[in-house]
Amino acid sequence: NERFADAFAQTVTFALLLARSDGIDLVGESYYEIARKLGKRHLLMGQAFAVLTNGADDELDTIETLRRVINVADLQALDVSPADAYVYLYEHFLAIYDPVLRKDTGSYYTPVEVAHHMVRFVDDVLRGHLDKEWGFADDDVVVVDPAMGTGTFLVEIISSVADRVGDTLGPGTREDFVNELVTDRLIGFEIQVAPYAVAELRIHGSFKTRFNVETPTEALRFLTDALADPTHVQRKLGAPYRVIEENRDRANEIKRRVPVMVVIGNPPHVENAKGRAPWIEHPRTRTPGAGALAERPSLDEFRADGLGRYESDLHGMPWYFLRWATWKVFEAQPRMPAGVVAFIVPSSVTRSHAFRGLREYLRRKCDLGWVIELAPEGNRPPIPTRIFGPDVGRQLSILIFARTARCDESEQADVGYIELHGTREEKESALAG
Repeated sequence: NERFADAFAQTVTFALLLARSDGIDLVGESYYEIARKLGKRHLLMGQAFAVLTNGADDELDTIETLRRVINVADLQALDVSPADAYVYLYEHFLAIYDPVLRKDTGSYYTPVEVAHHMVRFVDDVLRGHLDKEWGFADDDVVVVDPAMGTGTFLVEIISSVADRVGDTLGPGTREDFVNELVTDRLIGFEIQVAPYAVAELRIHGSFKTRFNVETPTEALRFLTDALADPTHVQRKLGAPYRVIEENRDRANEIKRRVPVMVVIGNPPHVENAKGRAPWIEHPRTRTPGAGALAERPSLDEFRADGLGRYESDLHGMPWYFLRWATWKVFEAQPRMPAGVVAFIVPSSVTRSHAFRGLREYLRRKCDLGWVIELAPEGNRPPIPTRIFGPDVGRQLSILIFARTARCDESEQADVGYIELHGTREEKESALAG
């Protein structure tokens, strides 16, 4: 409840930005018409805007001011591409608007250079080790970013597919491949409405400016908590909320049943998150006849004997998301256990006693792994060395683990390790190479 006013304000604001981006006249239309037209391309945001502004014409003068301001804003005049302008706008806005909220939600967004490298790296793994000749463009590679934020990884994956198809088959073939990717195989989950809306702005803008193709009318991007129990029966909200309910139910269906080959992303950097993901936190209870590991993810597989007081370190959002990802790719579909998990996580994963069980799990479940240390200088390193920007002093690593069809769980995975030293620019150059 204490976050409701904030969520209300951000939903209305970014829905109006979406409408402005789509060329809708914000001043000349009623709230109902704005919502209806917005819903043609952004169904969920259109429905949310309709619900929140229903009956608000005479009550919320602030919205009147807001829509007049946004209606005359010229985002084309900014010195970055329109697709990226929204990301800069939101990241700078959140840092100033509510730094406590930013810390509580772990909302530190991924530099494009880092996301580009990770996508390229995973594409190489798919082609070189998992026999997917087309990488992300292969028609049975299903991908999830479970904390998509402003959509950085999704845009880079779309770009990867567009480039491969364009280079191989010619630019005229890109639209069909990219549309199929977005409507059938590229999935994004996000729990906060404002970054979700920015991802919509960014992806739609990228289709126009980067890929020169029409934006698909449907997509697999959901406003949902990836870590919530997808089997939990939630009450029906009624006819005005039908679109929101359908979005929720479809997301839960994907979490439960859809086989996934790649999970990639930058999960929230929140420590001391106990109680925020009970479906994953609770110890596994085995019942007669129940399946072994496929039924749900549990931190049990990351625990090790003798952790003692260190066990509490497992209760952080990066480790909840990593456990969900490894379950979804390597366990949830026992007949299809091959795949890749690629995350940005705290560097303590490589050396802390708390993560001994996690490391053992990854080396048993996978046969290939790579760790790229992005901040070997330590926590609070000199600002010029911080690849995530001056505000992020955490010691972070890129963690990529792959399981092939030839994996033998009796043998531990080979793991490559490298440290990137130097300034931010030097580290980005090293990743590019």
